[in-house]
Amino acid sequence: MIKIEISASSVVWYAAIVATLSFILSAYHIVRDRARVILKFRKNMRVHGVPAYKPDKNYFVITVINRGRRPVTITRAGCKFRQKEKPWTIASDSFFYGSRELREGKSTDFLIEQPSIDFSRLLFIWADDATGRIYKKRISYLPFFLRKIFTKD
Repeated sequence: MIKIEISASSVVWYAAIVATLSFILSAYHIVRDRARVILKFRKNMRVHGVPAYKPDKNYFVITVINRGRRPVTITRAGCKFRQKEKPWTIASDSFFYGSRELREGKSTDFLIEQPSIDFSRLLFIWADDATGRIYKKRISYLPFFLRKIFTKD
């Protein structure tokens, strides 16, 4: 007959190792599955073949990309300026087309007529989701008083 003895200390070590690995795996899944929204922008874009946009006007395009695994519903997007008259700007697409659900790896664009944007006073672009979380991307890291010197727009 084979006699197997398991000491209490070996059970404790086994439980500690399994619990630690389980915690690490759970933390990895939580970080991997969170919403990751990335903002990009492009200047001097023109739109052809869409009646809502004028083909002879330049547009400032804010692109919202979901790189996370969970879907995100984007409600609005716009720009933040450093001036008292017009501190926040919301893209009119936010009102015309409503909120947009972005699944994993999908993106959407918001357009703003470019003549209405003073790039020397532009601080960041932003987008918010249905839960109220605001995603931001700084446009320039130059201080306000140096932007006019170094930017040509």
